[in-house]
Amino acid sequence: MTYKERLQKEHPEFIDERYRGGCLGCPKTHGYESYEGCHAVVNGHDEITEEDCEDCWNREAATPAVYIAGPITGVKDYREKFAKAEVELIKNGYIPLNPARNPAGLTNEQYMLMNVTAISTASAVYFLPGWQQSEGAQLEMQYARYIRKPTATSIESLRKVLNNG
Repeated sequence: MTYKERLQKEHPEFIDERYRGGCLGCPKTHGYESYEGCHAVVNGHDEITEEDCEDCWNREAATPAVYIAGPITGVKDYREKFAKAEVELIKNGYIPLNPARNPAGLTNEQYMLMNVTAISTASAVYFLPGWQQSEGAQLEMQYARYIRKPTATSIESLRKVLNNG
């Protein structure tokens, strides 16, 4: 699916051939991924052309990656809970980043370093029930808020924060 097709599906009112590229604004305007800077600048153009906007809107839209946060330490069935969330995210068109799949044998500090990297990479963070009682998940929430990463506690709220619901 291209960015233009995604915009057509989510916000058809912003599709109009009178706009450059046939869409109002840029992909970044609508919360979608964008190039490092304007497509015209990337192409070395002094002015934004119709072709630049069209090329930008006709790129394949990236699939949002979502980090799963929740209690792990001391929770016997955490792998099942995280696996269930992973399946739910996949069914809804997201790429899950699942810390329950991290390798065994590292320190809590090493896990947290891996997790904040994954959170930084993700489009949003999906918090499982009970996250408030987890020291690690609380730190992940603090970090997500610090870097202004969208957070959600349900698929419905995840769609909203990622602008596609």
